[in-house]
Amino acid sequence: MAWSKDTMSESFFLTNMSPQVPALNRGMWRILEEQIRTWALKEQELYIITGPIIRPNYKTIGPNKVTVPQWDYKIIVDYHQPEIKAPAFMTPNRKPQKPLPSFAVSIDKLEKVTQLDFLNLLPQKVQK
Repeated sequence: MAWSKDTMSESFFLTNMSPQVPALNRGMWRILEEQIRTWALKEQELYIITGPIIRPNYKTIGPNKVTVPQWDYKIIVDYHQPEIKAPAFMTPNRKPQKPLPSFAVSIDKLEKVTQLDFLNLLPQKVQK
């Protein structure tokens, strides 16, 4: 898919959004997304998995009671050989107190926290 204004606007559907505190969204999350764009230009093709982590004590906002996640995650997958890479990040939905690298996690850890099985065909050594 070519990058365009249409591509950008298609990412702004409500079903593709998750409430984030402004300090996270305009800070560390923006830095992570800019880094991903840099990697994408270099690698040509990446697969990105993004989602919320919602716990039983979640908060809501607005008259429609939109759920606010406690955490957000991103997995960036580069299938290019010879070395498949898949860094993952899990960030709390609050003003970050640490730099982005401190929120890097293994896919295995993210799977335990979310109770989801991401990329089960990915070699285990990449998921660690």
